[in-house]
Amino acid sequence: MLKRRTALSTLAAAAILMSLAGCASAPRAPADQDAQAKQFVAPPGLSRLYIYRNEFLGTLVGLDVTVDGRAAGTTKGKTYLIADLPEGPHEIVSKGENTSTLSVRTHAGQPTFVWQEVKMGLLGAGSKLAEVSADVGRAGVTESSLVSSPLMRSAAAQQQPAAPAAAAVKPAAAMDGNPALRPSIFTFEAERAAKERGCEGPGGVRPQALLRARQGSVEVFDVQCSAQTIEVRCEMGMCRAAR
Repeated sequence: MLKRRTALSTLAAAAILMSLAGCASAPRAPADQDAQAKQFVAPPGLSRLYIYRNEFLGTLVGLDVTVDGRAAGTTKGKTYLIADLPEGPHEIVSKGENTSTLSVRTHAGQPTFVWQEVKMGLLGAGSKLAEVSADVGRAGVTESSLVSSPLMRSAAAQQQPAAPAAAAVKPAAAMDGNPALRPSIFTFEAERAAKERGCEGPGGVRPQALLRARQGSVEVFDVQCSAQTIEVRCEMGMCRAAR
């Protein structure tokens, strides 16, 4: 009886994850880009990082990925994304119900593969990142579809020298000296809430949020979209964009 209850609970949790709509969209890349990416050739002078999900568990749940603090895209089941990077150490972060962080070292002209394993959580889907061998990674990517990746260089851009990485947006000077305005741990959730309202940064990447005010457990962010700035209010990590 106990085994049956455990099995039923597991199946119920899996069904919930399968039915959840993702918190963020994962637009598919054109078929020709997908085909080109599956040749596993890095742009000249750069390394190519593949991050893939080849499972059906939680297939509709969107998991946001950053590489070195920059938005790299959103994965769903049976998808992968790409980041074209200089050779060297890099930090990958996958955000769902939990935050999984992985450090890898890439090499110029070579692909590096990271598996984003989906984990069932209490309220949603989490994940675990793991670097895998080239053979395992190629197989996982081959059975998945490419999603739009802001850090992937287009075929045309590969003919141009690599552009320097954009500097991270720093908070206003007043934030450093005012304890009430020190950086928030909910910045990512504020950006997610804005993105759900259709806010996108330049080039379709994740918008950037800047903490404007904090009073008790309530935080107010200004989120810069490509065409406007919108306000997002967060209370204990629950964020909602102003209408």
